Amino acid sequence: MNTLTFLSVVLLVAGVFSISLVYYANQGENKVDLSSVSDDDLRALVQKLTNKIEEMEFEDKKLRDKITALQTMSGIEREQTKYLTANVNKTNSVSA
Repeated sequence: MNTLTFLSVVLLVAGVFSISLVYYANQGENKVDLSSVSDDDLRALVQKLTNKIEEMEFEDKKLRDKITALQTMSGIEREQTKYLTANVNKTNSVSA
């Protein structure tokens, strides 16, 4: 295949891919005309979203604390295993 033809095909495929990517990315956006929504409804929505963000931050903190506790427990278990292994090795070397 000619190099120029191959390059043209690659550029064509890249262009089609880029256009389809932009099309599908913009398709998922939900646009709302805020001029038709009352202030009370907007305030309620903002309050609801604020509460949801606070709940998510609280859950995030709880999960981070759980992860920290699990990592600490894992470290303690590793140290205990090393200590017990050293004692078993010492006992085996003394009795041999």
